[in-house]
Amino acid sequence: MTHLYPDFNSAIYTYNRVLYVATDYQDIKYSADFGLTWTIKPIPSRASVHFIYAKDSMMYIGSDSAYIFESFNYGDTWFGEYLGHVVTNNRIVLIYRYYDWMFACTSRNGMYVSNDGGWLWGWIPGLNSRSAYYLNQNFWIFQTPSSEIFQTTDEGYTIKKTLHYPDVINIASVKFNPPNFGLMLDVNGALYKMHNGGLPVEMTSFNAEVVPKGVLLRWATATETNNYGFFVQRKNNGIWSDLTFIPGMGTTLNPSSYSFLDEIRPDKGDTNYYRLKQVDLSGEFSFSKEVAIGFTPYTLELDQNYPNPFSTGSENGSSETIIRFRLPEDGETKLTVYDTQGRVVEELHNGSLPAGEHSFTFPSKISSPASGVYFYELRFNGKIKRGKMLLLR
Repeated sequence: MTHLYPDFNSAIYTYNRVLYVATDYQDIKYSADFGLTWTIKPIPSRASVHFIYAKDSMMYIGSDSAYIFESFNYGDTWFGEYLGHVVTNNRIVLIYRYYDWMFACTSRNGMYVSNDGGWLWGWIPGLNSRSAYYLNQNFWIFQTPSSEIFQTTDEGYTIKKTLHYPDVINIASVKFNPPNFGLMLDVNGALYKMHNGGLPVEMTSFNAEVVPKGVLLRWATATETNNYGFFVQRKNNGIWSDLTFIPGMGTTLNPSSYSFLDEIRPDKGDTNYYRLKQVDLSGEFSFSKEVAIGFTPYTLELDQNYPNPFSTGSENGSSETIIRFRLPEDGETKLTVYDTQGRVVEELHNGSLPAGEHSFTFPSKISSPASGVYFYELRFNGKIKRGKMLLLR
């Protein structure tokens, strides 16, 4: 079993097919033959190896006295860097580097950041963490002395308190298997299964489809934890705006399905963009992936009139009905209503129409047909479609 990601509660790490192990926090042993033989790499006297982290050609270890040690040659030699304004006996519990940006989390003073490769450091207020766990590049977990849990899913740019974990837990270890499965161990031996990488909703699908009445959005979840609901958003001129809010299921381990119809279809040459803003009961939120749906050419379609049957003589009945159809392209269009004898009752349209959806009302103000069965006929570019309706009085 290979340890794919560094985690900062154990000093075992694989890097470039070499296995590194810390012993008694005071030296590092490495093996290039899968553990058959071991070689010791001495470390600085100030160092205390609670974790090992490698990035590109560099390796990092921490200490109990606010020092970070960096090696450019796989641990043969080390250079120390000191986090200023840090109290004595302050253990470094996390290091992360992305180009010149570096993050270091301490056991007493929280998080520090450097944008020049570690030469100068600044303190990030508001995160008084005592332990930290790096699960992958976009998922870190922190716990404070009061047992509050924070997490980041964007490489440390935003760090937020989360209620997605058990109410009473003192984290001893976290193991994460991408994309969604993980285990969290409490110091008292309780083992918790993580769903969806600790996020409140495990989304299994989100897609969009052009339908006759607009764009149909569908999404599904496998599990939900304290899920308040979803804001459905569409992007207009580069700005996201809310279309509606769909309530969630709260907390459930059962699959759930949702849908929403946006009645604005993309025009020819345009694309609609959608996303979901999931909000939990604590007010925290996260965004789904974006889905895009472009202009979809119509086929020639004639719907059943609605309502059907309809009534012009009843106070409670519908006084008219709507005939709706779609054209695949611009063209000459004729919509006519006939009686059972084939006689024209009313010509609703005769002329050019653009591609897209159209609707006409029957009867219009110029006709007053009797009760009975009627047929409506759509003619477009040599093609004919027909429907049947019933008028009651």
